[in-house]
Amino acid sequence: MRMNRAHKDRGFSLVELLIVVAIIGILATIAVYAYRRYVAKARKTEVFSMIAAIKSSEEAYKAESSQYLSTTTSGETDFYPVLGSGGSEPALKSWNPNGDGKTLWTALGVSPPKSAVYCGFVVVAGDANDFGSAGSRGRTLFQNTAPQRPWYYIRATCDFDGNSSTNSEFETTFNNETVFIDNEGS
Repeated sequence: MRMNRAHKDRGFSLVELLIVVAIIGILATIAVYAYRRYVAKARKTEVFSMIAAIKSSEEAYKAESSQYLSTTTSGETDFYPVLGSGGSEPALKSWNPNGDGKTLWTALGVSPPKSAVYCGFVVVAGDANDFGSAGSRGRTLFQNTAPQRPWYYIRATCDFDGNSSTNSEFETTFNNETVFIDNEGS
């Protein structure tokens, strides 16, 4: 009888506790990784929603004025909002072109799904057969041939991982449903 009781009072061994701690650590690592992937996917979804909103606004603008509108006068890297303007990345940045003096964005009338975004956007537009305002990325997207009708392309840049040297880049054109992605998730 006495031996049975001593065995009951003994508890867990150090090896058993270490195994449990190791299992919990592995499960926590998997959970953190899965959560980060989920968050990155949600942020990437923002880009596609914004691109759809920009395309819709560009078509409405063209219906009224017979041309597309550039949101920049200084080139294809003039992103709005500017990365880092919301603090260290990734960070939500307010979408307020009226208050930020971004009159071209105001004229375009883009309404994002939320009042703040993680990424910066720019639209470069031009007239038929004229590549004058296209930057190097635009020329690449159009395969170095100026479209024979008014055109535009959209670029987005996102710093999803806080490392500004490897931002995710998203690009598409007025006549393409495909969004080209470089450094996805960075």
